[in-house]
Amino acid sequence: MCRAHCSPYQGNQPPSASQSPATAMLSDALLDEQFVFFHLKTQPFDWLHFDDLSGMTLGGGLKYSYGPAFDAFLAEGKVRLERVSSDRQNFEKLLKERVVLYPQEINVGYAALRNTFTSAEAERITHHPKPLLVNRSYLMLPRQLAQSDVLRERFNARLQQFRDDGRYQQYFDALQTGHYQPVPEDAAP
Repeated sequence: MCRAHCSPYQGNQPPSASQSPATAMLSDALLDEQFVFFHLKTQPFDWLHFDDLSGMTLGGGLKYSYGPAFDAFLAEGKVRLERVSSDRQNFEKLLKERVVLYPQEINVGYAALRNTFTSAEAERITHHPKPLLVNRSYLMLPRQLAQSDVLRERFNARLQQFRDDGRYQQYFDALQTGHYQPVPEDAAP
């Protein structure tokens, strides 16, 4: 990955610290992205271990990894993962009971439901609280940029200030209710 090194911008958010190049420095942790299993409310679901999913058909994104542990489980062939190109297709398959589960980042999944489906359809879907995967995200700054140390210090200080005064949580609460995401004109009513 070369985003911080090659980017014309001063900072980027990498998918995870493990994918950061040696040419970048990281801020304090920005957020934990939680990937969960979405399912129909009419089909209660519980799991502790990947083997609890054996025999199920899941939806998934094209060429997408849900982490090394889950990828290894998929390679065992104990579940069937039907990959399609969009959240909409995966949630449609879930609503039509063509798949039992759909793993997705919790905020991304609920945003897709709000913006793509009627409220009646979206209300039929829930998620299991146990995360499949948690990715910690950071702001990544290029080491070769002279101001990176100062920018990182300022960013970390402001991030901590937002956490301390409650704004950080307020922003994420608003995110989860769809506050920052405009409804497209062609979205379902």
